[in-house]
Amino acid sequence: MSYSEERNISIDSKTKDTVSFQRYFYKYDKKGALVELKWTDSENKLTNSYEKFENDKNGLRLKDKSYNLKDELLDSTVYKYKFDDRNNWIKKEGFKNKELFDVTERIIE
Repeated sequence: MSYSEERNISIDSKTKDTVSFQRYFYKYDKKGALVELKWTDSENKLTNSYEKFENDKNGLRLKDKSYNLKDELLDSTVYKYKFDDRNNWIKKEGFKNKELFDVTERIIE
């Protein structure tokens, strides 16, 4: 694992069963929220897509976007949150093409 001055991280991932590996590049904003993820294949070439993330001022993920290597949008996910009376999110819903596809609920004790 290595870190850049901008607090970006690259991780090499290898498996026991194969000789190939992937390298992941995580890019963070000044507040420490993940804003971009790229990865390479075993030949150290970027894969056919990468991810960008939009977060609110508190670091909550608002949107995920997948792009191809020509920077054309492939897919987009929007997240909506429900909060308790202490401003903790207790329900997160993910929407693709305006259709609900994922629900995460949590209990804050």
